[in-house]
Amino acid sequence: MAWLDLENAFGSVPHTFILGALERAGVPESTIALVSALYTGSTSTIRVESGWTDPIPMCAGVRQGCPLSSIIFNLTLEQILRTGLPPDAGFELFSNSISCLAYADDHLIIDSSSAGLQRTIDLISTQANRAGLKFKPAKCASLSFSFTSHRRH
Repeated sequence: MAWLDLENAFGSVPHTFILGALERAGVPESTIALVSALYTGSTSTIRVESGWTDPIPMCAGVRQGCPLSSIIFNLTLEQILRTGLPPDAGFELFSNSISCLAYADDHLIIDSSSAGLQRTIDLISTQANRAGLKFKPAKCASLSFSFTSHRRH
């Protein structure tokens, strides 16, 4: 298993990727148009000692404090996981295959072999990079188990 943490995940996803992810998730066009209106052309200013900065274009990330942001972010990450997780990946547990547990920007990837785990990590990394996201190696880790069966006679 491997724990993966995305670097600056909430602030890094390009708005074009967010809008595409919403479309691929089946969000109605009217809702996508509203989200697009919130994100397209948005700017931010910062108050400094001498006054306010010029407007800074905001082309990536979800809006801080917006109640829609967590939903938008989760739908965006869902697209990365759906395209990055191989269909045969995972670990069999009680007749169910489990390949990923995700909570916001933290992911636990599980596979029954180290080669399968590496393949899944590579695929998810590729999809994350396409979305403008990177994993933070200092906050990622892996753990391997080896099981043998012992029969008593």
